[in-house]
Amino acid sequence: MLDLVEIVHQLAERDIVMIKGEPYKLKNVVSATDGEVLKTRFILENIAQSEHVTIDVGISARVYKLN
Repeated sequence: MLDLVEIVHQLAERDIVMIKGEPYKLKNVVSATDGEVLKTRFILENIAQSEHVTIDVGISARVYKLN
């Protein structure tokens, strides 16, 4: 889970992240919310390998206010 937090933080600053020593470029990102639930999905493509390994990540978070 900590690795995922680090990857999302890297994406907020730039469009290339390192995962286990391999560079991945942000290929696509989509976010949507209905006011309570935020869903984000991003596609990462390995740019160092000729096979172009792709990672599809989905994050869902409930947003609420404390009274």
